[in-house]
Amino acid sequence: MKAKNAESRLKVNAAIPRERAVVWLAATAIVLLAACGSGSSAATSTPTQAAVASVAKSDPWIVYQWVSPKSDYVTTLYLVRPDGSGLHTLLPDSIWSRYSPAWSPDGQRIAFTADRGDRSDLWVVNADGSGARRIVSCDEPCNTVKSADWSPDGRRILFTQDDLPAGPGGVPTGFEFKVLDLASNAVTTIFSEHEDMPVEGARWSPDGHQIAFRRAHLSPYGDEIGAALFVRNLADGHERQLTAWDSFAADPDWGPDGRIVFNTLGGLGDKSNAANLYLIEPDGTGLRALTTYTAGIKVGATPRWTPDGSAILFTQEECWDGGPIAACLGDAGRWLRQLATIKPDATGLALATFTGVQGAHPELRPVH
Repeated sequence: MKAKNAESRLKVNAAIPRERAVVWLAATAIVLLAACGSGSSAATSTPTQAAVASVAKSDPWIVYQWVSPKSDYVTTLYLVRPDGSGLHTLLPDSIWSRYSPAWSPDGQRIAFTADRGDRSDLWVVNADGSGARRIVSCDEPCNTVKSADWSPDGRRILFTQDDLPAGPGGVPTGFEFKVLDLASNAVTTIFSEHEDMPVEGARWSPDGHQIAFRRAHLSPYGDEIGAALFVRNLADGHERQLTAWDSFAADPDWGPDGRIVFNTLGGLGDKSNAANLYLIEPDGTGLRALTTYTAGIKVGATPRWTPDGSAILFTQEECWDGGPIAACLGDAGRWLRQLATIKPDATGLALATFTGVQGAHPELRPVH
């Protein structure tokens, strides 16, 4: 972080060991196995169905996004077990990308974003790849809908919508957090922001009474000059700012005990800056580093708690030869984006599967 006061606080408990061989995951795998606003509307169109995979209701699976096996320019969704077995695509091939998957609380469905030309919609699919259907259609003035998150009771889905820019290449004219009620298909707006203060990435608190989200600050030219995390009470709209603007914090996620994990800086764009994972209390206290990656060499991004709160899954980016990420970015032969895991006490940093799967935005299935 750039702020001096924040940086001094981040030094507490910041040291962690370097990644070890994935043998550490043997113990973890055992634990896992035991363990209508304007512009968007509800929709029910159904694409070609996936070939149904063998995904038992009680099996632990990690869902994540990665490039399609048939195109380096299209992102699709995959499932893999923590032991690295059963790797398969969730949906049939498409010319459009699917990304940002989110498990339902009962572990039986996955919500995700799917591109549609120059727009994107929200979809839901069963864990075995069957029953895919569009649940929110992004129609003008909607530009994109994204970042789906299920309510704790599984009855509603929270998402972000931004509206079309005023002109080509411009900043969207508005940003909103909306909620889809799955029983009635009604879409309601929680709150809106104007074009120079975009919001995104909202996540429900465990009790469903609050959301954590990212708010950015843009210059008159549309450049992001700051970003911070906020918590908002849904009953009265009261907000608390958790991090400094110059932290460029992103991707918050609530743990079962109420703590929030997030990443900073390079996880969203500029790979030359330090991009690490942190924990913070919802009142803004207790800020603590989980990783201490060197700026420009390694990146931690898109963290998600495991359902039992014992670990955090995330995306770890680096060059396989240890060189600067800027030198290998986009080079499939050198650039590694792997599913990784770490414990909330900053120990146990390792790859998330025995086989070292490449991917991003991982999330572990709730198993009941």
